[in-house]
Amino acid sequence: MLEKYVNLLWLIHYLGGRVDGRKKLQKLVYLSQQNGGPFQESFEYHPFGPFSEQLANELEEMKALGLVRETRESTSFGCRYQYELTEAGQALIESSASSSLEPFKELVAELGKYDARRLELKATILFLVQSDIPESELITRI
Repeated sequence: MLEKYVNLLWLIHYLGGRVDGRKKLQKLVYLSQQNGGPFQESFEYHPFGPFSEQLANELEEMKALGLVRETRESTSFGCRYQYELTEAGQALIESSASSSLEPFKELVAELGKYDARRLELKATILFLVQSDIPESELITRI
């Protein structure tokens, strides 16, 4: 049952055990998936780029199971969320035989260097280009 969370836990682990922001986490999973990563979540187009309701629900489940901790910080722009592996989350990935995300470790680390806004732009462009939208509309949407 918990196996479906392992790749997401590894992604967080590869980023130092913490990801700053819901949007950033969504875009990291999307971009990893589009580069061949082992994520199965489906994504839809939303105002801030590709978004997966399935991924959002998995994060909620992982919080409820104590695998990740979400902290909320108020900022001048609203709220910012941070996701951290818990001891239980770390123990789960350590008990897994191996990570199917391992071949994408460098990609995840490289993408993790970008802020959420840049990841949003990269993911949005990729999503729209793959959607066969006419170029004139593509530029307008971006």
